[in-house]
Amino acid sequence: SSTMTRDLDITANSPSLPSPPTFKGDPGSSLTIVLGVVRRKLWLMLALGLAVGAVSVVKNAQVVPMYQSSFRLLVEPVREQKNLSRLTDTQQGTKPQELDYTTQIEVLLSPETLAPILEQATDRYPEVSYDTVIGQLAVYRLGETKILEVKYTDSNPEKVKALLEIVAQGYLVYSLESQRSQLLQGLAFVDERLPRIQERVNALQQDIQTLQQN
Repeated sequence: SSTMTRDLDITANSPSLPSPPTFKGDPGSSLTIVLGVVRRKLWLMLALGLAVGAVSVVKNAQVVPMYQSSFRLLVEPVREQKNLSRLTDTQQGTKPQELDYTTQIEVLLSPETLAPILEQATDRYPEVSYDTVIGQLAVYRLGETKILEVKYTDSNPEKVKALLEIVAQGYLVYSLESQRSQLLQGLAFVDERLPRIQERVNALQQDIQTLQQN
């Protein structure tokens, strides 16, 4: 009995062996504490997840859907046409000038061209003006074709459709007026040259008559 007591004392005083853990009460209570901590953390994680989800739903609900539509314009004839507007180039012996699409797009988007067209939409949409539309209206050339595409974007699909119809009609009128102006320029050139040509014809006829008499 005394020997066992001495051995136990030596073991307890040995610095190389750690002291065994001691448990107070039922060992299952520690597991209960751990589960309680996990439950509290779990509820916190669920609360954070719900909060993040609610913020995402609110943000998505605030996003306004945008609608876009477009139409296309053929700004040059597919085949080459010899019209009166090119008589000046022919007389001068120069190559007919090709259409500058960059300049044409700038003209179509200019206030001088677009503002009068948009005025036709103010009865239905009073907020429509050049300043409110120009940032949502785009005109660009389709590759190397002779076609221009016009696009308009807005949150109101009915407004997109109505405004594009007005712009398309306005650009059509503008195109017809441009063609009419070119034809009038050609006619003016013909009217200017016609008296000189007639004098030349009369002189040639006189020369032919003199040659026949001789």
